Amino acid sequence: MARIIVDAGPLIAFARVQEVDLFHHLFGEICITPSVQQECMAKPCAEQEILDQMMQAAWLHVCSATEHKQALSLSLGNGERDSIHLALENSPDSLLIMDDFLARKQAIRLELAVMGTVRLLYIAEQRDLISSAEMVISNMRKHGYRISTEILGKIRSEHH
Repeated sequence: MARIIVDAGPLIAFARVQEVDLFHHLFGEICITPSVQQECMAKPCAEQEILDQMMQAAWLHVCSATEHKQALSLSLGNGERDSIHLALENSPDSLLIMDDFLARKQAIRLELAVMGTVRLLYIAEQRDLISSAEMVISNMRKHGYRISTEILGKIRSEHH
């Protein structure tokens, strides 16, 4: 089974709309790096209690990459960089969940499997875990997460 590695952006976005359990329902277990954990817990916020509970969940594991041989863009944050390194260690048996454009571009260049929040929501909708991907995206946008419903339309057209 693939190791699912999640970046801070999607974790925080799902916490803001109280949908973090989707990770568990879709993947069973997920991994985050210590730097992603630190990023999620860095600032007190409205969703802090949800993030705290998630960090204690048996299905979430904090995993560290052992080596950092691959040079990555200095524009990436620590969480993104460490998540990519962890995925490289487990490649091809890893799936990165991240939304940052530059980080995704770097991961794809390194031939890593990458999925964004919108595709994850599409899959959750297909499996009847949520009633509407559009509603969750809209809710995420209301909570300040930059995400587009246009991507959902492209994903849907791929599958029809």
